[in-house]
Amino acid sequence: MENIIRLIVKSVINPKIFRIVILRKEKIPYRIYGSIRFYNRREIKDILALIRFLINKQDILSFQRFAGFAIEGVGKATVDKIIAETRKTGDILTAIGNFVQSSSKGKIALALKSFLSLIERLDTAFKENTPDDFISLAMDIFAYKDYLKKDVKDEKELDERLKNIEELKIALMENQKEVIEDIDKNEDSDAVTLMTVHSAKGLEFPVVFVTALEDDIFPHILSKQEGNLEEERRLFYVAITRAKERLFLSYALTRNNKNQYVSPFIDDIPDEYLEKGSYDFGKWFENVNNLHLSENVSKKNGRVFHKFFGAGKIIDTLREGEDPLYLVKFETGETKRILGSYLELEGK
Repeated sequence: MENIIRLIVKSVINPKIFRIVILRKEKIPYRIYGSIRFYNRREIKDILALIRFLINKQDILSFQRFAGFAIEGVGKATVDKIIAETRKTGDILTAIGNFVQSSSKGKIALALKSFLSLIERLDTAFKENTPDDFISLAMDIFAYKDYLKKDVKDEKELDERLKNIEELKIALMENQKEVIEDIDKNEDSDAVTLMTVHSAKGLEFPVVFVTALEDDIFPHILSKQEGNLEEERRLFYVAITRAKERLFLSYALTRNNKNQYVSPFIDDIPDEYLEKGSYDFGKWFENVNNLHLSENVSKKNGRVFHKFFGAGKIIDTLREGEDPLYLVKFETGETKRILGSYLELEGK
């Protein structure tokens, strides 16, 4: 299979829909353009290093990564000694404890004792809180924002880095395992590539799909209200001119149980350049509009079904709201934090 297909969407939310509902379901190899570069950003690597360490206390590389901002007053020489001790004990926290006992006095010992206490607190928080709340807590505990300030040239760059962390929170809220899988995907493997219009600028591909070409999506309703229709039209031009051989334009007749209308940008294309057709997904999406759990269902111990993890049981509600977050134990033995929007009532 040649790596020639690109699927272009209007916003960063749409790749998530294709990834979860379509590509994973049909077992189509995919990658998200730019995701590797996103996960290579310093602030993202720092946060993920902390998470990986909490999952595996023997992860020396992750410990080295976040020790710089997590253990104040401890330099590389001390970290190297801890790692050397870890190779004997097999556990980083045990190695730190041994180091503290051997040098119980002084600022370094106090800093390491404080670190052990904070890790214990974060370990509990990681298991009991949403990724959003956990990351916010970790950033407060380690004064991570102040740490970032030392590495940026101005407030604008700081804001960009903090926004990147917010994007990471959203990704982790969906599913932590998927985030790690996205990082580990081979950039050179044959796969459908998902990208936004902005990230596609200046690139060309043999086959391109441009999706969600519906009024109020592309062009976006806010752009129309703010008088930015021509900017949206320019983006549409960018999207359709990425294709060198074949271009597919698609839109939905209904979305979220509401009628949709084709984008006026498609109407602007002369008919002689279009080969029109339609495809009815039928029962393929019969449950997509009914993903939210019923409000009158008992949340705890409620039986649910996830399209990829299978049947399971809600063992806790981690967050209330329009789209609650549940802790679900699946029949596979795995326990996962899952948004209600990705769960169905078993038997529906």
